[in-house]
Amino acid sequence: RPSYTWSPSPFLSEILQLDSSLFPTKMLTDEERKKLIDQYPNIDNLHYQPPDTIPTAARKMNKYQKKQDMSFKRLQYLLSGIFRPLDVLGLEISQEVNNPNVQRYLYMLKDCHALLLNVSAQINDMRNNIAFQAINPYFSTSNIANNNKFTMSPTEFQEALVQQSTTTKAIRSASNLQYKKRNFYQPQYNQSHQFFRSGPSSQQGGYLDYSRYNRNDNDDV
Repeated sequence: RPSYTWSPSPFLSEILQLDSSLFPTKMLTDEERKKLIDQYPNIDNLHYQPPDTIPTAARKMNKYQKKQDMSFKRLQYLLSGIFRPLDVLGLEISQEVNNPNVQRYLYMLKDCHALLLNVSAQINDMRNNIAFQAINPYFSTSNIANNNKFTMSPTEFQEALVQQSTTTKAIRSASNLQYKKRNFYQPQYNQSHQFFRSGPSSQQGGYLDYSRYNRNDNDDV
């Protein structure tokens, strides 16, 4: 795969603002953004509004999780507006029947679409993670496709909850069983195993009874 860099012409840099940072701090106002997007008609029957949160999870979310979810939803909303000028550009290019580069340009637009849709999918996955963790902080998404109305199908959400709940219970049960086995095989020192014998030290092995030897010596004299 060839790898190369290129330098834009002054005209291209000016018209596309290519000398600007890809991570700017200055934002468009809502009015500026709306005015820009309204120049390009939307595709009929295409939903530009981001999906809603799954109702079951929304009711369980705390204040912080709701704020996070709304922030991600707004990012999806801002992202969806990018497709309107891109799609109109694709329409304009496709109508240039005498241009031999039409197909190549459209494939470039296709790559732009793929990258932008990937960003939207990543955001959607983050929102689904918040939804799962609102039910249980140990749950997570498995990249289930959404149904456009919600971030994912409520039915699939419930099925995933049941599956992860079952897995969590099984792991917990196995851990408890292993803990009980360890306790069962652990020696009970306080019952039958005594490290020290009872009674005075003189009655225990390992000590010499000097008084007995002294008595025997006296008897021989």
